[in-house]
Amino acid sequence: MQDRSRRRREFHQCELIACIKAQDVEGAAQAIAKHVGGSGHHIIERMRVSRHAMPGLG
Repeated sequence: MQDRSRRRREFHQCELIACIKAQDVEGAAQAIAKHVGGSGHHIIERMRVSRHAMPGLG
């Protein structure tokens, strides 16, 4: 999972860099939104895993 996550992050970073070079404000904003959204999903999933791994919290 980490490898896929890293590739996705690298793709978003390349997308963001391309938008910045092209001075594409909307594209850059969308690339950032995708990255932040993906990070949020990852954090929530990690919290769920932790909750189920700890007795009394799941």
